[in-house]
Amino acid sequence: MTSTIERPGLQITGVCKAYGGLQVLSDVTLRAPAGAITAVIGPNGAGKSTLANVISGFVTQDRGEVVVNGVRLPPGKAVTRAEHRLGRTFQNLEIFTGMTVLQNVAMGAYSRQRGSHLGDLVRGPRARRDEIEVKEAALALLRRFRLEHRADSLVESLPFGEAKLVEMVRVLAMEPEVVVLDEPAAGLPPASALPLAETIAGLAEDGIGVLLIEHNMKLVMSISQHVVVLDQGQVLTEGSPAEVQQDPRVIEAYLGPGATTSEELTL
Repeated sequence: MTSTIERPGLQITGVCKAYGGLQVLSDVTLRAPAGAITAVIGPNGAGKSTLANVISGFVTQDRGEVVVNGVRLPPGKAVTRAEHRLGRTFQNLEIFTGMTVLQNVAMGAYSRQRGSHLGDLVRGPRARRDEIEVKEAALALLRRFRLEHRADSLVESLPFGEAKLVEMVRVLAMEPEVVVLDEPAAGLPPASALPLAETIAGLAEDGIGVLLIEHNMKLVMSISQHVVVLDQGQVLTEGSPAEVQQDPRVIEAYLGPGATTSEELTL
């Protein structure tokens, strides 16, 4: 595996985005280095979802750059993100209904096939070999995340927590070097928090740069190496989880003017 020093991960520089007269993002700059978990937190309306959409190419920024491992990504070109080894999960569950768990995960692997269209996978010896490799890789991922017993199940038949895990595994099938996780804990029962934390921590251990956008403060503080706080579209502060949690500006942003303790701080 290439060292994390050679793969700097994700770099966002001076990103701005406005809708009409509303400035949603203003000069946002942050890093999500390889092999680490960088969290982005902030009150509702801080611009977190817009930032995720800019990074993943679903929204075109007005100014600024999104760079992955030294390569500037073209603004507003979501289809090119897989080519540059950037994956993303969504706040709302995004799965291919009517397909099995194995087929869902394989779709991630198909997206990184060299210059192939899905239709090419059923023609010729090379295409058949590619199809076998894709299925084997998908099954290996399902075994890693203890989902192999669900391989032939329709994905919509799964409990919500397992379905969200399938979405994450599908992104990993793309073999990304950077992943953006948009509120992975949203809608999950408290009992799922620990397995989720272990899964996300495992991504960083594999050398992936993780940008975690999350409302669950306990999850953020337990696994992140660096935390960036957005407020009204700007970076309010950043630092270690302990530094951010005790920052008076962060406490005020969440709890209102005059608040002095972070004990009730929940995102």
